[in-house]
Amino acid sequence: MTHEELDALWNKSVNISITAGDGLARYRYAEYVAAAEREACAKIADSQIENTAILLVNPGKSAAAWDIANAIRARGSKT
Repeated sequence: MTHEELDALWNKSVNISITAGDGLARYRYAEYVAAAEREACAKIADSQIENTAILLVNPGKSAAAWDIANAIRARGSKT
């Protein structure tokens, strides 16, 4: 992530904490950064799914990439 992206996430976290009247900015920030990184990783797997050469030559690899992308995104799901 760039410094600008990190700063934007920090500012978002602080603004929400001020509005909510709590001191949870640092926890929100950690959640936002982790979510952004998970999504970036999942997009790498998505790019493999979309690669038509992989689909034609090795459809199993595309299925694995789909499973990986879904597993990465699921790590952020709160139960």
